[in-house]
Amino acid sequence: MLAVIVSFLVAVASILFSQAAFPQEASGWAAATDALISAFDRADVIVLGEGHGRKADSDFRVALVHNAKFVDAVRVIVLEAPQPELSAAVEQVNQGLPPARRIEIVLNQTPRDGDRNATAVALVQEHALDKRQKALVVFGSGHVWRRFGGVTTLLEQRIPGRVLVVETIAPLDPRRASPEGVTQFATACRALEATLSTRNWPVLFALPGSAAATLEADPFYAGQAMLGPQVRLGDLADAVLYFGAPQ
Repeated sequence: MLAVIVSFLVAVASILFSQAAFPQEASGWAAATDALISAFDRADVIVLGEGHGRKADSDFRVALVHNAKFVDAVRVIVLEAPQPELSAAVEQVNQGLPPARRIEIVLNQTPRDGDRNATAVALVQEHALDKRQKALVVFGSGHVWRRFGGVTTLLEQRIPGRVLVVETIAPLDPRRASPEGVTQFATACRALEATLSTRNWPVLFALPGSAAATLEADPFYAGQAMLGPQVRLGDLADAVLYFGAPQ
């Protein structure tokens, strides 16, 4: 019985933490970037999921760095893979800053046969946490999911309650999925949009306690994640950055 009570209290605390960190809906580029930056008031690390090669993801990260508030909140960005557009944006921002305030980009260069999740977390520890700085971690979505992602799991072991996970849902490249997967994704997006009041994309919104949290997660990954029907969107992240359904 005690274990059940503790589990319940932890779940409630997680819901309250996420709801307090993120707004119900922050729509449009300025509001969405503002909302993500403001969440660093409650977290030491925000882990941002990405779909590799998607333009929407890249555009948001560039806009985030160009938000004047970003440099006051974050000193370190840890990347799974090189991102030339983001690196160029950071270089541009850093040109007007003294060395102590410049943003540092750290690339996760995992040794052969190494653990890329553990390497990423070690980089966050060395470059940010040990220096009492805050970090944005950008990794493929599968590495950051709350119940399954190795990066998030390891970070929570080091700084429990100080990690937030933001998943990105953006238009799917039909060349990377089966026709059935494309259809599943489009249907899932329509179901998600039915839970939102805005149509001004992108929108950043908290998941815990929301209707969107109850949606099956797998269709948002065109069935390729193979999470199973029991896994819901709310099991994976604290918030979603959504770019609208495919046209």
